[in-house]
Amino acid sequence: MAIYTKIHMMPEGNRVYEVQGPLFSDSAAGFIEQSAPKSDPVPVFVDSENSCVADKFALQAIEAVTTKY
Repeated sequence: MAIYTKIHMMPEGNRVYEVQGPLFSDSAAGFIEQSAPKSDPVPVFVDSENSCVADKFALQAIEAVTTKY
C-alpha cells in the first residue's frame, strides 16, 4: 500500500502535508520524497490524523523529513 500526501496552503501562507494511509517500511521512502524543504514556507505542518505510524522505519522517515527542514 502506498502513502499519499495531500498538500495545501493555510490562509497564513503555511504549507500543510496531510498524510493519507499507513506509514511503515514500504511507504517510508515515498513519505520522504514527498517533502520539499527547498520550496516550502516556514513553518510546515504535517497532519497525520488519517495515517498511522506502524514501525521503526516510519519513525526513521519522520526523523529524516524533520532533519531536511
